[in-house]
Amino acid sequence: MPRLFIDRLMSVEITIRRQSPGMMLALLETRHDRADALRLYERCGHSRRAAFGAYPDNGLPALYDKRL
Repeated sequence: MPRLFIDRLMSVEITIRRQSPGMMLALLETRHDRADALRLYERCGHSRRAAFGAYPDNGLPALYDKRL
C-alpha cells in the first residue's frame, strides 16, 4: 500500500474521530522528511506546533495539531 494512501486513510480516521463528543484537539506526528505527509496534513487544516508530551523539541519529528 503506497505511503500517501496510508496518510490519506489516517486523515480520514482523524476526521471521523474528531466528531467524537468532547474531543477538542487532534495531535499528530510524522517524520520531518515526509514531504508528502506534511503537505497532506497542511491541506487538511493541521498546523505545525511545538513539541508535546515526551517528544524532544529537536525538530526531528514533525508535530501538528488541529483544533476541532
